[in-house]
Amino acid sequence: MRVSNMAVELPLDTVLGPTFDGVDVITGPGEFEANEKAFQLWVMLLNHGYRLAATGSSDACFDRPGGGVPGVPRTYTYVPHGFCLAKVTRATAVGHTFVTTGPLLLATIDGQPPGSTFRAGRKKHELEIEAWSSGEGPDGLGRLEILRNGEPFRECVFSNLPASIRTNFVLHAEQSSWYCVRLWGGGVKKKMAVSGAFYFEDGAFRSPPAVRPRVHALIQDAHSGRPLSGSLTEVAYYGTLGQDGKRHALRTGEGRFSVPGTARLRAEADGYAPLVLTPVLDNPQLIGLVTGLGDADLLDWKTFERIKDQLSDVELVFKLQRKTP
Repeated sequence: MRVSNMAVELPLDTVLGPTFDGVDVITGPGEFEANEKAFQLWVMLLNHGYRLAATGSSDACFDRPGGGVPGVPRTYTYVPHGFCLAKVTRATAVGHTFVTTGPLLLATIDGQPPGSTFRAGRKKHELEIEAWSSGEGPDGLGRLEILRNGEPFRECVFSNLPASIRTNFVLHAEQSSWYCVRLWGGGVKKKMAVSGAFYFEDGAFRSPPAVRPRVHALIQDAHSGRPLSGSLTEVAYYGTLGQDGKRHALRTGEGRFSVPGTARLRAEADGYAPLVLTPVLDNPQLIGLVTGLGDADLLDWKTFERIKDQLSDVELVFKLQRKTP
């Protein structure tokens, strides 16, 4: 879990949406420390109510010799009733997955795949597990672990290193909680597989709402600093295509309101060229916080709270230029 590419944006992307559907809980077959950090990050997000799919990727690039090998690790997605890419996309997004660097792991509760949700209560449920060791070598399967809310719930150690297993467990959850399964191969390579999460929800469970930045907006003449009567329009972008949304009138050149964190704001005033700013990219304090994060910060929920605080008071000054004749 290197802090590179978009990794440092994850806390921001989480509280603004989340703007993503899953987290890579495995990123390389031999990166044991990084994979454990990635798994613990996923655990923390699930424990705070974010229902995110478990995914895995090799970070393979065809222009980088010696880099990751495509498909190691890989994500498997349960797609019933025929295959098509749209079904794969939807099923992956809701977490009907398991990820692996070798072993195959099929886990269901009451016949339902990972990503499924059940009503919490006294009713007993059956967790069925079937697994096979990697075909790469004769190492077999070494250990099976069931976790509840990220903490060990059941564990089986296989001293005879079987090539396959089939077992079941009875469980019930009277409060909101989640379960997943981890499996390790035997031998020194310690190939592993992780199932997506199974969710149990009581009537009190609510997914965290997306944080909406609270903006203090000023529209000014760029040369004199004089307030300008104008408006701000929320613009949502889909790729490179913008779609206008809610419009805010700033008759005195000033206003306070909340906006979607993924929106851009277009300021307009008669006789002036419009100007677009965002509560994120045009927020120096927030950008400084995000780009200064390290991997330990991503595993600390206080980081997410700090970002929420930054978004609660955002000042944007739109300095408009007069239109040329």
